[in-house]
Amino acid sequence: MEEQIFEQYNDACAFNDEIIRLSKIWPGKARQLYDEALKKEWQAGVYITADERWKRAMDTPECREHSRLCTLQEPFLARMEALIKQMYATPAHTAEGRPAKVMVLLGVILGEDWRDHDDETDYPQLMARRLLIEFIGGEPGEQLRDQFA
Repeated sequence: MEEQIFEQYNDACAFNDEIIRLSKIWPGKARQLYDEALKKEWQAGVYITADERWKRAMDTPECREHSRLCTLQEPFLARMEALIKQMYATPAHTAEGRPAKVMVLLGVILGEDWRDHDDETDYPQLMARRLLIEFIGGEPGEQLRDQFA
């Protein structure tokens, strides 16, 4: 199940670079268009609703592409979330199950800050990660510890 979760995560992340790039562009552009429309309306004495003004401002190529990519990403994220719920509903009693849950927690659920090497990780995350790895123990714990060292 761990492999399936990471597969969905990786497929969803395939869109991240472009989503992030566009998210740095379209909000400012949309705000500029909104403000320009408001100014023109005020000067012309014509008023439309704020919702209509936002709808027009959001109708930019960057915003449409951002929305399209987010929509493409959604099925992967939904499947990943369903798999995570299933995984976490199953008790981890085995030497394979405990590290699998920790890897999903560190690698998917908690985000980027938790995946850095030990010397690049903030103290609270580092200590929490070390405790989780200690709880796993044995060879699986050592493998995880080596991965972040």
